Amino acid sequence: STGMAFVNLDPKTNDPVIFFSPGINQVISQETLDFEYLTQADAVIISYGTLLRSLDTDGGAPMAKLIRDLRERDVLTVLDTHSIRGADYGVLEKPMRDVDVFGCNIGEARSITGLGNDAAPEALLKALAARMEVDGSRPRIVAVSMKEKGSAVAYCRPGQKDPVIAVVPACKIKV
Repeated sequence: STGMAFVNLDPKTNDPVIFFSPGINQVISQETLDFEYLTQADAVIISYGTLLRSLDTDGGAPMAKLIRDLRERDVLTVLDTHSIRGADYGVLEKPMRDVDVFGCNIGEARSITGLGNDAAPEALLKALAARMEVDGSRPRIVAVSMKEKGSAVAYCRPGQKDPVIAVVPACKIKV
């Protein structure tokens, strides 16, 4: 199992408080989520990838509904994936349609898009953006991390069909 973490501001001090609960993905469902609480956020980051059993049913329809409902309340939605053996990335099909920001690693991008190991980062980004059904009505972002090769990001501008793509090389740091 995996965990869930979120940051909240202490109402008295305004300091950030980090909550982490290992294995919480086993109990998260539409019934256990406090939607009104989530809509008070400026942004909701959903970091999972085929791990939320009840929200992944019906091709990810419950997760897609949650994202749509948050978007209707002007909450910025971010969807990130996690590589797991045997992951069914098909459950991302519906949630990806409405999310504002989607991120994954290069292996996940290849699995999600079906493009091979020779696919250029730009091709992966365009294929992911197509799955997001980018229609130009609002800005959207797609990001792919590529290990030692850096990251690639596509910014889908309102009113523009083709995204602006940037590939950023990794920099070596002394640990």
